[in-house]
Amino acid sequence: MKVRHSKAKGVNVLRQRWCGPAAISALCGVTAERAAKEINRHRGRRPGQIVKGSWPNELRYAAKQFGFDLVRVPDMVGKSVTQMLKEVDRSKRYLVFTSTHFFALKGNKAYDNTYLLGWSIRRKGARFRRGKLRGLYELRRIMRE
Repeated sequence: MKVRHSKAKGVNVLRQRWCGPAAISALCGVTAERAAKEINRHRGRRPGQIVKGSWPNELRYAAKQFGFDLVRVPDMVGKSVTQMLKEVDRSKRYLVFTSTHFFALKGNKAYDNTYLLGWSIRRKGARFRRGKLRGLYELRRIMRE
């Protein structure tokens, strides 16, 4: 699991590094540019525009386009990230929505637009460790017949 970026010529990777598309990239295994394109499609905007700031419904739409569903985990709003880590199944993948940021979570590693290969959320002083949750979504693959 890692955040992926397009290797196409002319793509400015630094312009695309925002937390919503980066979290979808890490969870679904697509590039952050493809995730941003789906978010822009949901918003009714041109595909090349930068996605600065996302909402959970936009990320759920993007994940659905890649064959995944983000299911809200109840009773997590208002808890800190460290409290949440004690209660969730670490073998599953989650989209974590704190007051100002989205990141993907699997086990003790979090993935976002700053740390593309992940960072340990358990270490002392880790980013967003004390952040209050506004939402927690479990990633599930959509079964197609």
